Amino acid sequence: MPASIDVRMVALVYGIVLIVGIGLAVRLGLCGLPCPTSDDAWYRSPAAELVQNGRMAIPSTGSLLPRTQVTFACYPPLYQLLLSGWYWLFGFSQRTSLARFTFGLLAQMIS
Repeated sequence: MPASIDVRMVALVYGIVLIVGIGLAVRLGLCGLPCPTSDDAWYRSPAAELVQNGRMAIPSTGSLLPRTQVTFACYPPLYQLLLSGWYWLFGFSQRTSLARFTFGLLAQMIS
């Protein structure tokens, strides 16, 4: 019988953590947090460019790095490919980027 109490307590703790996490994620989303940073141009821009124009590039860098307007070769592109799938499904905006962050945060909390 004590084993079932332990399982119930663990389930209760996980449930409380999940509810608090969802509440915090909703609050962050409603407040517009986390704020966009300068890294958004490097990490999110290639994904948005892939969805909108069919090429993975960073057009906003101008002459900072050679050929970044043509192709993306700064980092391994796995994150940008996954993010472009998210943008393809839900559209490209600050709200969908924040939702992706919130979804990732919840996925980490659950696992």
